[in-house]
Amino acid sequence: MYDGINFQLRKRMSHHVMFQASYVLSWSRAWGGFPVASYGGSGLAVTPEQQFQPNEFNRTNFNETHRFVFSGIFELPHGFQISPLFQASSARPYSFLTGSDVEGDGRVPLDRVCAGSTLTAPIFPFIDAGGVPHNYGCTMIKPNTLDGKAYIQMDVRLAKVFNLGERAKINLYWEFFNLFNRANFCNSFEESVSAGPGVFNTPQSLCGGPSNAAFGGVQGFSSPAVPSLHSQFGFRFEF
Repeated sequence: MYDGINFQLRKRMSHHVMFQASYVLSWSRAWGGFPVASYGGSGLAVTPEQQFQPNEFNRTNFNETHRFVFSGIFELPHGFQISPLFQASSARPYSFLTGSDVEGDGRVPLDRVCAGSTLTAPIFPFIDAGGVPHNYGCTMIKPNTLDGKAYIQMDVRLAKVFNLGERAKINLYWEFFNLFNRANFCNSFEESVSAGPGVFNTPQSLCGGPSNAAFGGVQGFSSPAVPSLHSQFGFRFEF
């Protein structure tokens, strides 16, 4: 289930300025917290007895309540031009997992901590030194109750045009990616409390997964998650 409202403001090129700003307010929810959680054959499938329980319906793992994007072109004196692209979105959620079998059904990956848990005092099944099980069959909290890190990224391009006669010109570019040098982890955090202190609830990879080396994976609506400040020069010769 998705609900959203979009706002957009545009200004055409006049007085050496052109820009576009957009804001999205939205809510994304699903059974199990995943858009495919209730479908058979999926690795995220849950048992039929569990999938439509009241505590299984919550926001999805790609839910972004707020998202703002601003881009523009500003012509400066002496032929210089600056083009910013700013993107920001609220944190995506992730689940508070146990790493152990809550219900005794043999399925561990989706089992969450028990109701009443906090980050500092999670309640989850364990077997004590005497072999006695604790907390089995408890009511799990809803999926995706924890929040990751808000996504903020600023890219900027500086340009200068040099005219070479009437028909030829050179365009020089200096581009900055992730100008704020911000590590955007989105909701890539260790979810399992069984990972232990110092590991649970810590960042695991940048937006888009561990495969994003230079310009990374994708977060949100086609926004590259650049891992650190990058800069590059370029030119284009037109004739």
